[in-house]
Amino acid sequence: MVSSILSITTEFLTNVDHIVYTFDLSRNSNLRSIRLTLDSPDTAMSWATTLLSSITESSNPCLESVGLEFYTDLKRIEGWSGLDSLFVRSGLPELKQVEIGLFAIPTHAEFIRVQEEMSGLGERGTVRWYRLGIKSQRSSRQLTPRISRYESS
Repeated sequence: MVSSILSITTEFLTNVDHIVYTFDLSRNSNLRSIRLTLDSPDTAMSWATTLLSSITESSNPCLESVGLEFYTDLKRIEGWSGLDSLFVRSGLPELKQVEIGLFAIPTHAEFIRVQEEMSGLGERGTVRWYRLGIKSQRSSRQLTPRISRYESS
């Protein structure tokens, strides 16, 4: 069996219309891990929900780990409870770990609000919340989306 890791970084030019296109991960049936880095408040939640919506038990039965990094002002992002519902649905039976990085300190009101709105995921016991570093510490900027790492063995 071939296992895979997919890492996608979504970074946008500020003068371009922010459009999120649907994509299909059904051909990656042995996908075990996905990491998505988001830095545009206008499309961050759309990218996250589009990605998770494309994953089903029949097309990706092996998915064990999902990582989301939100390098943006949390006040400008809505839809956390919708994202939470995608994580707690029954279509992800093998999901063992979810890592969510937020660009705020853990004691900040917005960080706490996000955790509260995603309480279903918290109750599942698979989430690790963490504070993201400064933006200059992440990988170099590219057009989006960019697959920064794809491994199979």
